[in-house]
Amino acid sequence: MVEKTVAAVAEKPPLARMEKLTAVKGMNDILPPESGRWEWFEAKVRALMARYAYANVRTPIVEPTALFVRGLGEVTDIVEKEMYSFVDSMNGDKLTLRPEATAGIVRAMVEHNALYNGPMRVWSAVPLFRHERPQKGRYRQFHQIDVEALGFAGPDVDAEQILMCRALLHDLGIPMEHVRLELNSLGQPSERMAHRAALIAHFEVNAVRAVLDAVGVAYRINPRLVRGMDYYNLTVFEWITDKLGSQGTVCGGGRYDGLFEQLGGKPTPAVGWGMGVERMLLLLEAVGVMPPAGAPDVYAVVPSPQEMPAAMVACEALRAVGVNVQMHAGTGEGMGSMKSQFKKADASGARYALIFGETELAQGCVAVKPLRGEKEQAQQAQVLQPLSDVAAWAHTLHG
Repeated sequence: MVEKTVAAVAEKPPLARMEKLTAVKGMNDILPPESGRWEWFEAKVRALMARYAYANVRTPIVEPTALFVRGLGEVTDIVEKEMYSFVDSMNGDKLTLRPEATAGIVRAMVEHNALYNGPMRVWSAVPLFRHERPQKGRYRQFHQIDVEALGFAGPDVDAEQILMCRALLHDLGIPMEHVRLELNSLGQPSERMAHRAALIAHFEVNAVRAVLDAVGVAYRINPRLVRGMDYYNLTVFEWITDKLGSQGTVCGGGRYDGLFEQLGGKPTPAVGWGMGVERMLLLLEAVGVMPPAGAPDVYAVVPSPQEMPAAMVACEALRAVGVNVQMHAGTGEGMGSMKSQFKKADASGARYALIFGETELAQGCVAVKPLRGEKEQAQQAQVLQPLSDVAAWAHTLHG
C-alpha cells in the first residue's frame, strides 16, 4: 500500500504555472531608481510650500459622484467620458475615483467649516484617475501637486500663485526659455457673453499683470485660453512647454470664486493651480536635468557571518546620527566574495564602503574606503575609524 501511494505521488503531474498578473493599463508602477527621482521632486515641492506658508491637506481618493458632476460641470469631457464611477454594492451610493483635486478640497472645507477662523493656504500631492487613452504624459492614474488659496479675493494672491509656479520651476532646474506663461481673464459669469475685446480690456487693468511686471515675469495674453472645468472665472493661467509635444501644459490654474456655493457652502473666493508630476519629470528629462537617484551614504561590506553582529551594531549607531547605510545581505550559501560585495557597493551609488574585516574588528575599528570623487581620492588608502565612538567621525560620511 505504501509503495502504491509513493508511486502515485511520483506520477502526479506538476501544477500548472499561475498566470502572471500585470498592472492595469495606464496605471504604472514606480520602482527604484525612478522612485528616488519622485522623492527628490516631492522634497522640492514640500520645501517650496513651507517657504510660502501653505499647509498640507489630505482628502479621500473616492468621493460621491455628485461632487464632480456639480463641481466640474455636467457636460465637461471629464464628467461625460473620463470618470471611473461605480455603485457601492453595500448601500447603492454612486461613487467616483477623483479625477481632479480641487472639488474634494472645497468639499472638505465646506463640510468641516474649515474657513471659520479665516482664509487658508493649502496644498496636496495626490493620485488622480481618468479613463482615457494612455499615452506618454497622459495616464489613467497620474499624480498632481495641487495648491489652493481659499478665502482670498485679491488679485495679489492670484499673482502669488503664479510666482509660486515660477519658483518651483526654478527650484527644479527648468530653464525659463523652455517654458512660457500664458494668461487670460474669463470675466465673471455674467460677463462671459461680452465681446472678446472687452475681456482683454478688462484684463489689461487687472492688478495681476502689475505684480508680474514689477517682479519681471514674462507672459503672453492668450484670449483663447480656457481651463477644462466649468468652475473657473476671472484669472486663468498655464505654464506651457514646447518640449513635450501635444502634452505641453505642465502647470495650470486660476480663480474659482463660485465653487464653494456650488458645493453647498457660503460665497467664498478662491484660486489654485495644479502641476502634473509625470509631465514635469518628462520635462526635466527633455531639457537634460536628471534628478539624482537616491543612494546611501555608505555600503557595509561584511566578509563573513562572524563579523555581522559587530557590523550591525556599528551600522545602527551610524543610522542613529543620520548616516544612510545599506547593509550587505548574505545568502544561504554565505556572504559572497569581497569582489562581489565591492561590485554591489559601487552599484549602490554609495560614497564610501565600510569594511568590517576580521583584522579591523580585532583592532576595534572599521575600514572606510572612498568609492566616489576624484580618481586620486578613490584610490587613496582606506582609513581605519574606531568603533568605540562612531559619532565622532560619522559626519565625514555624509554626501
